[in-house]
Amino acid sequence: MPDTINVALSIWDPSGTYSRHAGVVIASVLKNTKSNVMFHLLHDETLSDGNKQKLEETATKFDGKVNFIDVTDEMKKHSGVDIARITGAFTPGSVFRLLLPRLTKMSKVIYLDCDVVVNLDIKEFWDIDLDGYYIAAINDKAGQTISDKPLLSNSRFRMWMMDIPLENYFNSGVVMLNLDEIRRDFNLFEEGLKFFEHYERCTEFPDQDLLNKLFSKKTRIIDPKFHVFAREAMKRKDFSNTIWHFTGEKPWNIHLGNPLELLYWQYLKESAWGNHLIEYMLEARSSKYVHVHTSDCYKKIGRRLKLNVVKSLPANILSVLYGELLFRMRNLGR
Repeated sequence: MPDTINVALSIWDPSGTYSRHAGVVIASVLKNTKSNVMFHLLHDETLSDGNKQKLEETATKFDGKVNFIDVTDEMKKHSGVDIARITGAFTPGSVFRLLLPRLTKMSKVIYLDCDVVVNLDIKEFWDIDLDGYYIAAINDKAGQTISDKPLLSNSRFRMWMMDIPLENYFNSGVVMLNLDEIRRDFNLFEEGLKFFEHYERCTEFPDQDLLNKLFSKKTRIIDPKFHVFAREAMKRKDFSNTIWHFTGEKPWNIHLGNPLELLYWQYLKESAWGNHLIEYMLEARSSKYVHVHTSDCYKKIGRRLKLNVVKSLPANILSVLYGELLFRMRNLGR
């Protein structure tokens, strides 16, 4: 349907708890949007039938529609690639979106991370002209911060090694992709696998760094209201007309007193998981993320000190250079 807004989410859910955050995103979009919306949910075998049903129920409640896209077979074709190791602190689900050009026929799609709350009519975002661009995104201030650092700082050195321009560096949690333009110029998933192999010791944000490297010359920078980090809510009184992104600590893990947390819980109540609202809120209050001093603290401090040494500037640069050497040696015989 040409008048339908296409929104994609990625769900990797081995614990069975992540799907409800996708439900929050769906509820928040549909509560604020008058147009027809189709959600394309990229997932693998970790998405249970029960959670599928709840995601459909959430969308149907607001007259939205869901298209489940199982990427299991595509991922198994590349079973020789250790995606979990490459993505590090992120989940394998973070690379599912790279399959959108291959597995769908859409011309364009809005992609949202599942730690996002949409508090505006998403048609405003959808109506942005992408002609001649690969992607629409906000300019992440982190790019300017990194570019202002000395070359031999950790982050600046990594970006230099990956040859990623920083002028229009964007956070990839809320973007719109011009799939027609991308299909014409790239095999996005294959480009991703090559990038991950080359820079596995270099990239901190694998899929985000990849998209910045490939799309930097055709990035449309958009109004910041379409992607605001949740920490900014502490400075505001009005949370409307904004897409909020819970980078860092998540409201379902710990209550930090950010007024925006209430918005997350309000949209959870509107989802098919809403009848367990109090249970989930109590889980967050007793979360493992709330630190209680124990006799194990000194061991944890020791491990942290060891990690700090490994992550120190000289160690990090040596690791990046070693990774580049390994990549070049592997490719000598190709």
